Amino acid sequence: MLDALILKLYSSILDCVKRFLTQLSIFLIILIFQFPQSVRQHALSMLTDSIIDRHGKFLAPEVLCKIFKDICVPLVGERIKALLEASAKFNSTNGEDILIELELCISLLFKPFLHHLQRILSIQHEFEGIWISLLGVMTLLLGESLREQGDYDVGPLTLEKVLWTTKELGSEHLRNSILVLSACGVLNNPETGGISALTWTTIDDMNFCDARGYISEWKASVASQSPTNM
Repeated sequence: MLDALILKLYSSILDCVKRFLTQLSIFLIILIFQFPQSVRQHALSMLTDSIIDRHGKFLAPEVLCKIFKDICVPLVGERIKALLEASAKFNSTNGEDILIELELCISLLFKPFLHHLQRILSIQHEFEGIWISLLGVMTLLLGESLREQGDYDVGPLTLEKVLWTTKELGSEHLRNSILVLSACGVLNNPETGGISALTWTTIDDMNFCDARGYISEWKASVASQSPTNM
C-alpha cells in the first residue's frame, strides 16, 4: 500500500515537472522569435506565473537556479536592452506596449526570485551568481538618471514618463529584494566584504537611484537590521 502511494506521488510530481518544462519551452519559443508584441507580453506573464505556481515547487533547487541563471536573467537583460533601444523610436502607438513589456520583464526578474529565495539560498554559490547577474540587468535600466516627471495619468504618454515609471518600479522591486536579503542575513554593510561589498559597489553605479536618494536610504535600512544594531 505504501509503495503504491509513493509511486503515485512520484508520478504526480514527474507529471508536474513535465508540464512545467513543456510550458517553459513554448514560452521561450515565443519570446526568442519575432512574435507580435501582445503575444510576447502574454508569454512573459505566463512564464512568470509558471515559475511561481504549484508546478515550480516540485523543481529541485539546482534546476531552479539553472532556470534563473540561464533563462530568466539573460532573457530579461536582452529584452530590456532591446526595449530601451526601441524607445529611441518612441511614438504614441508603441509607448504603452514598451511600458507594459518593461514592467513584465521586471516582474519576471524579481517575483520568482523572491518567491523561491530560500531554495536558491540553499546553494550559496549559485545564489551569488544569480544575484550579481540580476544587479547587472538592473544597472542597464537604472544606470542613467532622469529628470522627475509629472503624474503618469496627466497629459500624453511621453518617452520620459515611460522611462520614469519603469525606473521607479525597478527601484521598488530592487529595494524589496535588498531588505529581504538583509533580513535573511545575506546582505550587510559594504564594509563586511564578500557579496555585500560587491552588491553595494554595483548599486552605487545606478545613478537614477543615487539621484533619488534611494541608495543611502537602503544602506541605512540594512544597517538598522544589522545584528550589531539589534
